[in-house]
Order: sequence, then structure tokens, then C-alpha cells
Amino acid sequence: MQSRSINDFTLQYVFRAATDPRQHVWIQCAAINLLASLALDAFAAVAGKRLEQPRAGDDLFVRRRAILLVGQKLAQRPALVGLLDTARRDPSPYVRQALAEALTQADDDSLVRLMPMLLREDITPQVRAAATLQIPALLARPALADHLRAWLTTLLTEEDDPFVLKVALTVIAQVPALPLWRADPERRRQWTAYFLPSIEALHLSSPSLPVRRYAAMTRETLWCQSDDRRLQWLQDLQGRLSRCPPGRSIRLPRRLLQGWEQAEIGRLLAVASQQDFGLDLEKTWTGWRLWRGHVFRRRLWRMLHEFRHPSPDKRQGFLHTLGRVFHGHRRAPSAILAELAETKVPGEPLHFASEGGWRPYLPLVDEFLSALDQIFPVKPVSIHSAEGVTEITPPHTIMARLMAAFKLSWRFERYAHLRNWHEDGQQTPSAYLRAMTELGFAIRFQPYGDAPDAQVRRFFPAGFALTGLEFDWWPGLRNYFFSVFENTLPELILFTAMALLAFLIRHLYLNRQIHQARARLPLVIGGWGTRGKSGTERIKAALFNALGYSVVSKTTGCEAMFLHGPAYGQLREMFLFRPYDKATIWEQHNVVRLASKLGGEVFLWECMALTPAFVRLLQRRWMRDDFSTITNTFPDHEDLQGPAGINIPEVMTNFIPEQGYLFTSEEQMRPILSAAARPMGTPLRGVGWMESGLLAPDVLARFPYQEHPDNIALVLALADELGIPQDFALKEMADRVVPDLGVLKVYPTAPLATRRLEFVNGMSANERFGCLGNWQRTGFASHDMEAEPGVMLSVVVNNRADRIARSRVFAGILVEDISADQIMLIGSNLHGLQGYIRESWQTHAAGLSLWPADGSTPAQALAGIARRRRVVHTATHARARLAAMLAGCGIAGTETILAAWDTPADLAAAIRASGSAEADAIIDYAERDRLSLTEYAEFAQRLSALDAASARDAALDSAFRELVWRWLERRLLVVEDYYASGNQIIDILCHATPPGFKNRIQGIQNIKGTGLDFVYRWQAWDTCHRACALLQSQEPEVARQGLATLASFQEFGLLCEEHVKTVIATVKAAPQAQNEHFQSELNIIAARLDRAMQEVREQMTVTRASGWQERLFAGIESFLDAGDAIKRRKISNRIYQDLTNERISYARAALELQALNKRQKGGWLLQALQQWKQRRSS
Repeated sequence: MQSRSINDFTLQYVFRAATDPRQHVWIQCAAINLLASLALDAFAAVAGKRLEQPRAGDDLFVRRRAILLVGQKLAQRPALVGLLDTARRDPSPYVRQALAEALTQADDDSLVRLMPMLLREDITPQVRAAATLQIPALLARPALADHLRAWLTTLLTEEDDPFVLKVALTVIAQVPALPLWRADPERRRQWTAYFLPSIEALHLSSPSLPVRRYAAMTRETLWCQSDDRRLQWLQDLQGRLSRCPPGRSIRLPRRLLQGWEQAEIGRLLAVASQQDFGLDLEKTWTGWRLWRGHVFRRRLWRMLHEFRHPSPDKRQGFLHTLGRVFHGHRRAPSAILAELAETKVPGEPLHFASEGGWRPYLPLVDEFLSALDQIFPVKPVSIHSAEGVTEITPPHTIMARLMAAFKLSWRFERYAHLRNWHEDGQQTPSAYLRAMTELGFAIRFQPYGDAPDAQVRRFFPAGFALTGLEFDWWPGLRNYFFSVFENTLPELILFTAMALLAFLIRHLYLNRQIHQARARLPLVIGGWGTRGKSGTERIKAALFNALGYSVVSKTTGCEAMFLHGPAYGQLREMFLFRPYDKATIWEQHNVVRLASKLGGEVFLWECMALTPAFVRLLQRRWMRDDFSTITNTFPDHEDLQGPAGINIPEVMTNFIPEQGYLFTSEEQMRPILSAAARPMGTPLRGVGWMESGLLAPDVLARFPYQEHPDNIALVLALADELGIPQDFALKEMADRVVPDLGVLKVYPTAPLATRRLEFVNGMSANERFGCLGNWQRTGFASHDMEAEPGVMLSVVVNNRADRIARSRVFAGILVEDISADQIMLIGSNLHGLQGYIRESWQTHAAGLSLWPADGSTPAQALAGIARRRRVVHTATHARARLAAMLAGCGIAGTETILAAWDTPADLAAAIRASGSAEADAIIDYAERDRLSLTEYAEFAQRLSALDAASARDAALDSAFRELVWRWLERRLLVVEDYYASGNQIIDILCHATPPGFKNRIQGIQNIKGTGLDFVYRWQAWDTCHRACALLQSQEPEVARQGLATLASFQEFGLLCEEHVKTVIATVKAAPQAQNEHFQSELNIIAARLDRAMQEVREQMTVTRASGWQERLFAGIESFLDAGDAIKRRKISNRIYQDLTNERISYARAALELQALNKRQKGGWLLQALQQWKQRRSS
């Protein structure tokens, strides 16, 4: 019927569109889809051609659609199964993921032949995981049952990728919950019995600790699902818990607990709490009560901690004297709800990336304190987790318990630090529980299986209020109101009433304005979170721009911006003017009205508020989102949202819309968001490790920067809810996104004076978890200095004086978490940052010793610290570094020069004889390495007679700490000038790099201030590098495009000079450049480069004046700046008004707003005077 509804001419057009790669990718996809419905033979021919001849670029989206259609048409045309073999060899992992889905429609023989190839042989983990996820859909075929079980067993025993293993475990746990399996208990028992041995083997022997923990939770889930009685009990309990708010309790009827062993109840509670709040079972005189979530009460330890750690950045209006209180004698902690970065509040559940959790089997210090809250009789407390049962028995005598409670409260922070053991520490894993046994506790761990996980067993020892300020306010108030020298009371009352009335009228008017503007916006989507919110808003904007809607997106990333794209138009970036660069919630009012005037159909906004009251006002009163997204709830801004990690999501619940839809990629704290969304009638849809892990690498590589997979998965979930196809969303987000200044991006390597500089922009990761994640993702954490002696690692820390809490966090990161050859400090309050580094060092040094608890000898401990601090401590490494310098500078005769290493004078003479311009620098760095080597050798000589059994020498330990501190201090490079330009910082980095070396530089902490121009220089280099790549193309049209870009380029700098000169010299002799126009343009570019570099070097040598004239002008400017600020505000309003009236272009508006932002940073009065003098002289 369909095939007869169109004529042959139309069908031929559809066929040509389906085979023509020059057509738009979505036209090709639509044409192939039409052929599948109208002409199956033609579709088979086209699909075969596209799959057999894969092209680069967007063709992967066409092939993916084609293979999905092949799967849908297999029932009508079985011969299409041959195309599945072709697709298995496709170069795109994204296409092979679609093959896994298409295979579910194939016949049994084809599936048995092809599916194992995807499950076991495919080189991409995301493809193997996608194939694993198709197994539940195949269980309805009885003939495949044995094959499916065998495939899953093979995965559990042979797979080595942690992500694929977790997906396989998830699939195994999901199968008994399928509708067809719920009614068949025997089938569920057989399924559990079949996989339990493999899961337990994975739990005990997997090299990945997160996989071990996940295997334990999967085992417990299967244990529950394999028995109808347990499953019904758990479902009954979960129904009751859904009506219990966090921090509260419910009464459990006696019939629910009758006939159950207490240990079995605890184990079921542990299953219920895996992805929810923790549960405490308490027996009272009225019956059994079950507490859901953490309960907080005043605790002595917290009051002592806050008294000992006064700080001006503590959250105001918040009770800082609370600690956790646990109830009852049987508990099941949550497997999640841990903070991902350590905050100032000790004793919080802390997530360990190496373990994939917070070790719920290891009791918190608060749990030991709660166990002491017993009078008589004293009973043991059982803590159930997926690993087993941890039993705590408090001291039996009341005096012993009181003394233990006092010691725990007095030294709470020390005990919490012992619990947070990590692999790089020098304490033993069992130090925490050993300290607890010294307080009189008896601790016992009982695994559910025959043997405990060795990585769990290592933690268990073998064998076993300020007063408020008062002031007298009444006399002053009385004198003011009743004094004869002031206004009379009736006049003051009248004046106050009129001022209050004007204030109310103005606010009513402004509220009416924003409500009217909001009513004119058809779709509003808000976004918030600790990390990635700006990037998420930008890819949302790209998605809706691709759909053809008029989009306005307010984003407050590194700089305040909004994006605007008219219907079917290009998405552009525009500055938001902020007086004195300070944000207020009235900015939201102005942008919403602007979006309404611009005719926005979709309004996207990033929440800039931090305090709960303002967040609630923006969301619940003003915006009333249709959809909202929360990226994550990592610890940050603890002074406003903390102080502990669990307080952050509690504040973020204020962003949940009423009667809307909420999407989140937060995993650890999701139960808090879910519990808050339920009473507001807002469904919550979460994405997590699986959704982000399934994103194919070739699709992620399409983004112009390293966008976090979690953010992409979050927007894909939103797109799915709106009915937008996943492949369309992925392609258009990558193609249309306008990157933020602070996105994680690796810039091209720039040649500079025989050095090679590579910059990784991680400055937007302004909290610990994000910073360390970037450090690992970009390969800094895994770099081996001995394997790559010619590569050094540097960190540029851009500090801000108004971010004290953040400065303290990053000082700790520099001391404890990351190792670099150079640590450059730029920005403001650098003296304060250096003080915080010293404070962090003193805390860290207290745990350093030449006699670590792991049994290493002093010599081994010294070598380990030297490697971790990237110190040259072997002669082989020192010679390798010298060889790398010589090779990088193009110096011949390396072996001859290296032979003179033992004689410094001969070595220097040999290097100078090479005639290299960098000879003196090479000699200097070689001598530095020799000094480091000598210093290490001398200290190692003092340790040569010691072993692990030697008595600890306090003086030697102290000398060891001083040595390590010198190693760290030498790496600090402080740029005191807050106004240093980006080129000046790059020049300093170049001279701090050994000649011939490659310096991998990562920027961290902040981007505003000194770091802003530094990043702009790298952006300019990126643009220049792309233009040079186009210029060197063999295709004349592409080369002309590069020539035009380079000819109009205005931001030449130190990074560009050598590369551009080399490219120009190369291209001049190229065939495409052999014409007069091309050669003249190259000469003009070379001349402009020379002039630009002369100006750059002149600016770099200018020293800021500090005489009385500058101070005078600065004082006058500060006095006049209030009036100029009003003028700037009026000009910005006029620019926005002209933009909405189409009286000014986007480019002109952006330039004018950028000039206004630059003017308010200072110096405008002196600049105006200089311009006036120039006009007078001319």
C-alpha cells in the first residue's frame, strides 16, 4: 500500500538522497527510513552500500540508523542478516552499539554466532557493555537460555574492564525482577544458584575494588530475590519507608518481625538501604521502631571542634554543633550518601574512588559514640552491610564508657582521620579499629560467606555554645527618636511609612514584570549543581538551537554570559554586564525580561544564587521551571551551603520545581533529592555511571573539548523525555555547542625557545573532587618521570583573595594529592595561599615517618617519597634528563657529553662547545639535578645502617620532614604581580622549563583575575594553530580559508611566533601558494607578526608605575567611580535595548559590553586623560 502511494520519480529522489553523502546527514537518515517502508529491495541495496563503504565524519549517524532499520526489517527480509556481519566490522563503536540492539531481532542461529563476538571480542568496552544490556530482552527465547547464562558467566570470569563487569552484574540482578520471573520462584532460585559462585569469586578476587563492592551488593540483591518470603517482606518494608521522611522513624508491627532471625532482618535492611537512606532498628518499650536516614543532635565533639577551628568563612545562620546520633542495636548504613571531597567537618562518610564507596562496613566515629549511649544492660551493636556484619561491643563498666566517650569527643578529628585511610598513607589500614580497641571496644566482623574479602579484612586487627554578643540598643534608639535635635516622631513615622510604601510598590511592580515575562516564555528549563552546570546549559542550548527554536540561555560560568540563537539561526555568545562584577538575583529579572523581548521560545538558565532563600525565590516564585537539572552536589561553597557534604544536597532541594520534572546525574546524594521531590509532585529521573559509561568514545571525541560524560548523559535523558532521538541530540550538541572559557580542554603544544608547552585548562574545577578528576583524566596522575625524562609537569594555581575556603582546600591538594615539578602561584592573596600551604604541610607532615606502619625500611620510605614528589634521586634519571635536554636542543654528540657527567667542569665545557644558545641554561638545570642527587644521597647514607626493626629516631624523622618540605618549597614559583599579562606568565613558564623539555601545564582553582588573560593567550594560540593547519592543506580552497583567517588574526603572542614563522616558510614553497595574491598575503602576515611581537615584548618590559601621581589618580577615580558606575549601567541597558530593537549587531554589542566590563576593572580615569592629551596634541 505504501509502495503504491508514491510515484517512481519521488522514489528515485528518495533513493538518490539516501545514497548521496553530500546531503545533510538527517536528510540521508530520513531517506533511508522512507526506503525501508516503501521499497525494501532498494533499502537493502542502500544499507549494504553504506555499511560496506564507511566514511569519516557524520556518516556514522547514517550507518547507525541503517543498522537499526535492518534489525527492524529482519522479520520481513531474513536475508538482511548478512548486513549484521558487515556492521560487526564497522570502525565506529557507536554503530557497533546499535548492532547489539539490532541483533535482538535476529534469528537464534545468527544471534548465537554474532553476539559472543560483541560480548567478548570487541575492543571497545562501551560496545561490550551495550551488548550485555541486550541479554534481558533475549531471555524470552527458551532456546537461548543456556547460551545467555554461559555468556554472562564468561563475562564474569574473563572480562577485565570494571565498567563492563558492573554492567554484567547489574543485568544479573535485574533479571529476577522481570515481570515473567516474579511469578516463578523456582526459576529465580536456579538463576541465583547458577551465578552465585562466579559472583562470589569476583567479590573475593577481582583486581578492581569497586567491582568487589558491587559484586557483594549484587550477591545480596540476588539472595533476597531468590526467596519469595524475603522479597515480599522487603517490598512491604519499602512501601512503609516511602511514607517516612528522612531523619524520622516509623513503628513496625510485631507481625512483620515475627518468625525472623534478627541477623536475617539486618541483612534485609542492608539490601533496602543500598541505594537509599541508612536504616536503624530500635526496640523501645512500645515496640519496634525503624529510623530512616541520619539523625543529628548536639554533640560535644562538634562543639570542641568548632571552638578549636574558628574561621570567618563559616556558614551563617546554621547550627555548627550537630553530630550524627544512631539508634538501636541493629543498623544498615546506606551504600551511598558520602561526600566526594573531604570538608572541614570531620567524621563524615567520605567516598574513596579507589574503593567505589565509603566503606560502610567500617563504623563511623559517631557510631562508636552512639554505641556508648547505653546504661544497662550493655549490648553489642550490629552493623549490616553487603560485606557482612560488623559487631561493636562497648566497654562493660560505666566509667570505662564515660572515659571512652570523653576520649572520642576530645580527639574526634584524629580518629576520623584514621578511619579515612588511603593507600598513600603511612598508617596501617587496621590502625583505626586498633585505636578503638584501646578505648575498650570489642570489634568483630562476620562475613556472609565462608571467607571475608581480604581488602575488607585488612581494616580489622588480627584476632578479633559560644555566648551571643549582647549590646544595649534601646538608649541609642530612644535618643534618636525622642531627641529635640532630631526629627519628631510623627515625621519619622510618616517618612518611614512613605519609604516602605515606595519599596513595596516598586517590588510589586518588578514582580509583576517578571511574572509577565515568564508567562511569555513557553518552555523554561533551569540548571544547577556544583560542577558542570555551565557546560550543561551550553549543550542544552545547542540541542534546542538544533531543533529550530529561538533560544536564550543564561550561563554564569567563568564569565557572566548569555547565549542567544534566533529561530533557525546561529547560537551566539553575549556578555552580561555586572556592576563591579558582582551578581545579584536582579540579574535574573533583567535577563528574563530580555529573553521575552528577544522572542525566546526556550529559556535556559543557570542558577547563580547560593543561599537557600534566594534559590527558593528564583525557582518557586519567579521561574517555576517546566524541567530542571541538577548536575551534582559535590562539596563547595561550604560557607553558604555546608559545612558538611550532606548539607549541600539539602540546600539544593530548594531548586526542585513544584509540579515539574527533575533530572540529575548525582548518585551519592540522590536519595535526599528524591525524598524532597516526592511531596512536591515532581518526578525525578536520574542518570549515573551506566548511562555515562555507555557513551561511545568516537561520539565523545566529536565535542570540541572534553565535556564530562555525566553532563552529556544528563541532557540526553532530558532529550529522551522530550521525544528527541538520541543520535540527533548527540550530533547536534557536539556540532553546535558554544564552549565556555573554562571547559576542560587540552590545547595544542606550542614550540617556544626549544621548549614545548602544552596547556590543560582545568581552572573551572574549583573543588577537590573535580580538580583531582581532571588530573587523572588528562594523564597527569599516571605520568612516569623515569619513563619520560624529557616531560615535566607544572601547575598554575590562580588564587583569589575572596575565596579563602577554596584557597585552603587547594593548599591541601598541592601538599597531599598532586605531584608536579613546578607549582606556579598567580592571582591575589598569594602570601595567604603560601601560609595555607605551610599549614597543610604541617598537618600532612605529622603523619610522615621513615618508619611507616606498612613495614617498609627507612631507605624504602625515603625512595618512595622522592618518587612521589618527582625528585631526581638516581644518577640514571639525572643523565636521562640531560640527554633529553641535549636531544631537544638538537645538540649532537650526546654520548660524548654524557661521558663527562662525573666531572662538572668538563661537562660544562663540553656543553658550551656545542655552540647552542641554550648551553648556559642546560648547565644550570644539570647542576640543579646534581644538587638534588647529592642531597638525596647524603640523607640516604645516614639511613644505610637502619632497617624496619630499628628503633624510631625522632631527630632523623624531623630531618626527613624538613628535607621533604625543602623539596616542595623549591617547586613553588610565585608571580607577585597581580596585573601580570598572559604573555608574561607564559614567558616565566618557558624560562622555568629545562631547554628541550616538554612542559605539560595544568591550570587549577580559579580563572578570573590574573588567570583570565593567561587563558585568553591559549585560546588565541588555539585559533592561530587551527588557521595554520588549514593554511598547510593541499586543497586550495581550504588553504585560502586558513590564509584569510590568519590575515585577519589580531592576537599574535609568544605562543604563536615560532609556529607561524615555520608555517609561512613552508607554505611559501607549496604549489597552492604559487600566485601573487597568496605570496603577498603571506608577506603581510609575516610583517604583522613582527610588529605584533615587537609590541608584545615592549609591553612585557613595562613596569607599572607606583609613584604619587598614580596613587593620586587612583584616589580620585575611586571617588568618582560611583557616578561612572551609574553611567556604565545606563549604557549597558541602552545596548540591550538596541539589541532587542535590532538597532545594533551582535558583534558590536559584544564589543561594547566587553569594553564596559574592562572599564569597571579600573584605570579609566588615567586612560581618559591620556586620550584627552592625545586629542589636544593632534
